[in-house]
Amino acid sequence: MNLAELRKRLVDLTECDFDGHTRYGNLSPEQKLEWLSEAARFWWHGHGNPRSFYLKLRDVRVQADKRNRA
Repeated sequence: MNLAELRKRLVDLTECDFDGHTRYGNLSPEQKLEWLSEAARFWWHGHGNPRSFYLKLRDVRVQADKRNRA
């Protein structure tokens, strides 16, 4: 995939492609790219070690819960 294809795919993404916690529709193109990059990095780090992946996922959920309560 080249940069032009990536940009087109970013434009085509909608809020329905996400779980609602990201408010994806409100993000700028740069923020969308950063979010996708972080999601890919998160997946990559956990992919080789399933236990590590689930521990990181748990930590992300805990942090999100703390932010939502604040």
